[in-house]
Amino acid sequence: MKITSIKYLSQGKNETGGYRHELSLFNNLLNYFNKSNPNIKSDALRIKKSATNIFSYLQLMGWYFIHTNASVNILPVRGAISAIARNLFNSSKNIVVIHSDVQPYSSKFLKAYYSFFLWIITTIKPSNTAIVVVCKYWENIFLIRGSKNVFNIPNLFDNSYYQKFITQHKKKKIHLGMSDPKLDTSVYELAKQLKKEGYECYFSTLNKELVAQNENYSIKYFQSFDSYLTEVSESLCTLQMPAINEGWPRLAHESLLVGTPVIGYKKGGLGDLLTEGNCCVVSNIYEAKEIILANLSNPIKDDFLEKYDLKNIDTFLAPLIDWIEN
Repeated sequence: MKITSIKYLSQGKNETGGYRHELSLFNNLLNYFNKSNPNIKSDALRIKKSATNIFSYLQLMGWYFIHTNASVNILPVRGAISAIARNLFNSSKNIVVIHSDVQPYSSKFLKAYYSFFLWIITTIKPSNTAIVVVCKYWENIFLIRGSKNVFNIPNLFDNSYYQKFITQHKKKKIHLGMSDPKLDTSVYELAKQLKKEGYECYFSTLNKELVAQNENYSIKYFQSFDSYLTEVSESLCTLQMPAINEGWPRLAHESLLVGTPVIGYKKGGLGDLLTEGNCCVVSNIYEAKEIILANLSNPIKDDFLEKYDLKNIDTFLAPLIDWIEN
């Protein structure tokens, strides 16, 4: 297939870890195709709003339908049905990036939309649509469902950038992860108990409006990415204790990159990350508390960090590129 244009489409108020993964995929595919065609057209469009009702969902679907007109379209699942409908009878390729399943707290419309999308990719199985996932756990989930053209392209990192933040001077701080609806609410009880033991507990957030301080923990927004990494590197550990099956939490991986161990639940892709990274896997907050109080941690595996270095991008991209070009 001759590639003449490539587009990345996305939506949302905050530039999440998922957005950064998708943007990296777009940039690296563009770099590859530019080698054979320096004049390839490219665009990255983002609509900075979230759908809140059926009318805004329909508007969002219309926006995706209009703009998925490139040879290769990269987009999140919310634009997938529009892209499939527009390109069902032409040679354009759609790459739908999925980080995890729809969540229990999602709207009824989104749940219905996602169910319809799953029906399309497992029943109709459009040959010009591929699914990109972030780890083996989700690759297996979609293969079991009967999906075709499933590719595992994980979060990859420039390890050398993170190494400068590694410090041996740890403070009595616990990073509780991100403050969002995915959390196991028992984490708040853990923060209360750790506060009594003299630990400073904090959540990180991408939303300035969520910044808060109470007697047990704080919610911090960082003005720069470097200041965030400095805070995480000085912490004793990062907790990843979601109530749902996670994708591949960038926050957890970045914690390991700056030398801070992770304690968490074996849920979804997070389980893959914790296992590969030699992290402490727990079943509840009480096990996590025991590990923290005893100051226990497993050594971070160098081969894990090496595997997900950005310099290995060509190896991960090769099967997807072969699908695009054939």
